[in-house]
Parts: sequence; structure tokens; C-alpha cells
Amino acid sequence: MKAITLSIFLVGLCFGFAVTANAQAADQQDWQTVMQLPAAANVRIETKDKHKKTAWLVAVTDTEVKLEDDGEIFTYRRDEIKKLWQLREPNRTKQRIFSGIGLTAGTFAGIVIGMGLGLRQCGRSCNEEKVGGMAAIIGLPVAGGVIGYKLAGNGKPVLVYATP
Repeated sequence: MKAITLSIFLVGLCFGFAVTANAQAADQQDWQTVMQLPAAANVRIETKDKHKKTAWLVAVTDTEVKLEDDGEIFTYRRDEIKKLWQLREPNRTKQRIFSGIGLTAGTFAGIVIGMGLGLRQCGRSCNEEKVGGMAAIIGLPVAGGVIGYKLAGNGKPVLVYATP
């Protein structure tokens, strides 16, 4: 009895995935979703000849897409476009949290290294230890913050349109 129940469950699960995937594929082939994108949205286009362009959306009509990049307008016909993605903005809260974690870790590492260099016996001049300690105390927190910010990730591209 358990085998029959498990089989029915698996068939239902596979059917659900198939219906969902089919609905998503139908959405990605609909040009209306491209026309509903807001002006000034950040988009990436891949043409059928493998040319890729990331720019700001200016206008969308039934036949073409206009993009702006560095003050220059680019026009792509609908039949030239293979795929179109909307680039989502990164999560600012996540970036702040990861930056704070990296900054804190860098600060502790900088203090430990700086203290180690500061307590070290030096020869005639302690200039090398001073420079190394200051570099560790200043550089490691900055590096930790930048690494944390980058680890939080950028915006995710969302596929809006793909040719059938």
C-alpha cells in the first residue's frame, strides 16, 4: 500500500513540476511582459548573433526595444532578440550586514596583527613594525568591509523574454 501511495505522490509531484515549467516558459515567450517593464529599468539583451548589451530601457513597442547606454541610444528589433533579462537591484540591507561583519572581522584581525607587531622586539629602528601595524589596523577593516559588501552579491538577472 505504501508503494502505491508513494507512486501516486511522485506522479502528482512530477505533473506539478511539468505544469509549472510549462507556464513559466509560456510567460517568457510573451512580449507583453517586456512591454510592461518600467522605463529606465536596467536590462540585458542577448541577440540571435550572440551580441550582449546591458543598458537602461528607454521604450518598448510591438516591434522594437530602445536602450540607452552612456547617452547613446541602441535600437533592437523584436526578431533580433534571443533573450531579455531585467536586472534586479541588490539587497541593500544584506550588503550592509555583510559589510559590518567583514569590517568587524577585519578590525579584530588588524588589532591582533598590530598588537603582535607592536610588542615585537625590534633592532635599531621600529619603523617597519610601525608601518606594518598601522597598515594592519587600517587596511584589514577596510578590506574586510569591501569583501563583505561583495559577498552580499549583486542584483539577480530575471529572464523576462526568450524567443520560442
